[in-house]
Amino acid sequence: MKALVKTAKGEGHITVADLPKAQIAQDDWVLLHRIPEGMGYDIAALAEPMAIVVHQVTERCGIGCQDFVVITGAGPIGIMAAFMAKACVAGKVILSGLGACEQVRFPAALALGADMVVNVETQDIHTVVMDMTNGNGADVVLETSGSPAAIGQAMDLLKKCGRLCAIGMPGNRDIPVPWQKAVLKSLDIICCMSSSWSSWDRALALMQSTDKDLGRLITHREKLDNWEWLFRELEAERGIKGLFLPQE
Repeated sequence: MKALVKTAKGEGHITVADLPKAQIAQDDWVLLHRIPEGMGYDIAALAEPMAIVVHQVTERCGIGCQDFVVITGAGPIGIMAAFMAKACVAGKVILSGLGACEQVRFPAALALGADMVVNVETQDIHTVVMDMTNGNGADVVLETSGSPAAIGQAMDLLKKCGRLCAIGMPGNRDIPVPWQKAVLKSLDIICCMSSSWSSWDRALALMQSTDKDLGRLITHREKLDNWEWLFRELEAERGIKGLFLPQE
């Protein structure tokens, strides 16, 4: 039996192949999530970030049929958010990021559901969105970057009564927010954090049923000894997700 486990102490999720040998407290069994039959460990390893996206995009923010969705930030969560928005039958999904994303991250986002990618270092995302919405603005902005500039600009990208799903973390700092603009446009601002119990089973079911190649999210597979190199690769945005392989 294969399952995903979350400890009662909230220490995170682990994958175990032989539950009788795993040291799991009796009260923790309720926290198990069965990996669907036929799903490999590499794809199952994506369940934690996918559960976060399911919770934040569908359970917290909600994507309506044919919504125009803008995603700011082309990291793993942003790319998965594009995948999730399309799974929710969004209309157009636009994902923005920096120039470094053009090599690996933008192609993966397009393959997994984004209709268009925008390099904010060479293109004006506000102009792109307004041109595509006849000046109305987006129905939803999923802010996944944590960039103060992107957070502030999200208010400009939204239409009146639009929804801002705040996912990205700006670090241990306070940032200015154009609050009056948000009030005058009657925006809904939904702040999100982590995943929920229900989002894990939904994530696993979606990962099993999709015809998209989620393996594109896993760009590196390395031994634990190479952790410093792998972290540098991901920080430089030359990859998306990395897996550490068991030591022989």
